[in-house]
Amino acid sequence: MSKDRLRRNLLPHGNASHVQQKKGRPWIPYELELPDFWDPRVSRRPFRSYYRDIFFDAVTRHAPEVLQSLRTVVWETRGLDTDPEDLVTPWIEEHLKKRFHLTDDWIRHHVKQALSFWSTDSRWLQVVGWPSVRSSWSWSGDLPEGPSTFSVPPIQWKVCDEPWSQFKERARIVFDESLKAYRRRMTGLALSYGYRKSPRKRSWDDRHPLVAFDWLAMWQVCGCTAEQIGAEFDNDVDRNAPTAETIMDQIRWAADAIELTLRAPTRPGRPRRDTR
Repeated sequence: MSKDRLRRNLLPHGNASHVQQKKGRPWIPYELELPDFWDPRVSRRPFRSYYRDIFFDAVTRHAPEVLQSLRTVVWETRGLDTDPEDLVTPWIEEHLKKRFHLTDDWIRHHVKQALSFWSTDSRWLQVVGWPSVRSSWSWSGDLPEGPSTFSVPPIQWKVCDEPWSQFKERARIVFDESLKAYRRRMTGLALSYGYRKSPRKRSWDDRHPLVAFDWLAMWQVCGCTAEQIGAEFDNDVDRNAPTAETIMDQIRWAADAIELTLRAPTRPGRPRRDTR
């Protein structure tokens, strides 16, 4: 897989106007700003659904044959009287699990979601990436309205005693102090309701921190070795190739974040590219 092909495939998912540009490998269309807290009662992993969407977009870029196989084997052969499960289940067993090493049961939801979007509106067939909706991070109950309401103490401009510039500075100080106090109050309130502070995925070099999901897709689905992945990302941000140890650490982190069962390592050589 050439670097030019990687660059052509790394396209934004849908409307990317809200996506923050990060330093290093900017053609990866991520990441949205993550919330400061997450609810462990909703998910065992913070932002698991969001990370799964990122992973499937990476799969679509690095192994477009996965989504193409779903379209040709399932979508294009379905009939009005066909039970979708009669096509989905064999495709998952014969293609998704055996060809692409995606064996976890939760993946079925994303398969059925893609088929549902295609059935609802044919324009989804033109969307780059795995069809999905990232309208929210996860469902969670709101904190009580009263204690969580932000307010600023009343402040008055003494029009005969102070110029506007002086009042504006005084108002800014009051607002900033109120904002800091509000954040402290909301942090304590969130923790008291069982929410947890969100972990942050940091990069140890200038590469995008969520490039780990690209590496996971290349390892899991394309059958690449860590050395082959490193060669693809050599000098991508004016740095040397990441070490195999770094790549595997990041792959294990990404797999744990989305609860993906990693495949067994393959022998060194060309990555498997099954295009049947």
